[in-house]
Amino acid sequence: MCILAIDTVSAKPAVALTKEGKITCQELPSGRRQSAELLPNVRQIMADQNVEMSDLSELYILTGPGSFTGVRVGLSFLKGLAIALNIPLFGANHFDILKPYMEPDRTTAVILESGRDEKFIKVGDDLMNISLDDFKNKNINFDAFISDFDIKNIFDGVKKQEIESFLVELLIKYLNNKENKGLQSEQVAPYYLREADTTTPKAVTARS
Repeated sequence: MCILAIDTVSAKPAVALTKEGKITCQELPSGRRQSAELLPNVRQIMADQNVEMSDLSELYILTGPGSFTGVRVGLSFLKGLAIALNIPLFGANHFDILKPYMEPDRTTAVILESGRDEKFIKVGDDLMNISLDDFKNKNINFDAFISDFDIKNIFDGVKKQEIESFLVELLIKYLNNKENKGLQSEQVAPYYLREADTTTPKAVTARS
């Protein structure tokens, strides 16, 4: 079974390919270059592993939250590929794939990149989209945190839960469990937690 997995959402975006149970990852660029370089990176990792498109049996996607553009780029690419190859697409969100890495006896804050100098932060059932400074001012009690990017000296005396280098690896491990697959293909949707960054269109001057 060959599975192509894509994370265009997190702070460490990557594509991954599983072949005979072995996971191979390739880092993706962040930001505006991502949409242009996604397909070349997919082709490269498949060529390196001698895998053809016809060899793929399933597709996995990280649905968010994270980069708004990244969510759309990755999901639209894999939805099109799923239709073209007639194979299933499965998705999971950031918070779900991180659950196995939280210690059950600790209150763990999940901190993800949101953009605009803000973070997506979940502690228990509380979900926030705020800056780290504002979060610290709330004085919310937690004794561990997990994130997909480096946070140094932010929370004194709070343990950081370490995770693998690429979130796409966690995505594969999570979705390889059949109980976690849930919705698939056309039912897989973006996991948005904030509105897109937009600007007001310029006024159009009518021509006489």
